[in-house]
Amino acid sequence: MKTRISIIATALIILFLVGCIPSIHPLYTSNDIAYDPLLVGEWFEKDNSNRWVFESDGDSAYNLVYFENGIFGNDSLETRSDFNVHLVKLGNYYFLDLYPGDNKHIPLSGLLSSTLLPVHTFAKLVYNNGEYAISFFSSDWLQQSIQNKTIKIAYENTSDQIVLTASTKDLQEMVINNFDNTEAFIEPKTLVKVKK
Repeated sequence: MKTRISIIATALIILFLVGCIPSIHPLYTSNDIAYDPLLVGEWFEKDNSNRWVFESDGDSAYNLVYFENGIFGNDSLETRSDFNVHLVKLGNYYFLDLYPGDNKHIPLSGLLSSTLLPVHTFAKLVYNNGEYAISFFSSDWLQQSIQNKTIKIAYENTSDQIVLTASTKDLQEMVINNFDNTEAFIEPKTLVKVKK
């Protein structure tokens, strides 16, 4: 049973990041970090019951606990994933940079956990009427853009996906240039804050 839960938990973390573009380097330098106390608190995704709980980590970062509900066979399961998060301001645009936290509560074997690469993932962040829209970049879009040579960026191609190896400066240029490009993003997740 413990092994089954471990496999399901690992699968859910991977599903959370499906479509996201992993990067070796962060999207920010120390000059790009922003902080908004409004982000701190518990948020629900509007179209389901997944929860995002942001806690302050000093005055320049957040800890995110992401709770995702899933159904596997006849089992209903809520999983938890921890992330270290930075709010990044590039010009007038805001992004989240997510990096895996400890996640010690997930019972992964030492061998499996040694093969998991800690990477950054980015999402566009837009605040409107008390809600946040979080839009992760689309790996399908990136793959097509690289094939069509409409984007030149350093990357490695694994058997499953592209992993960006570009510098922070090049990553910033890519996300700024594509902020308004709807094809560059998977469908946004709308977060509504839990009122206390």
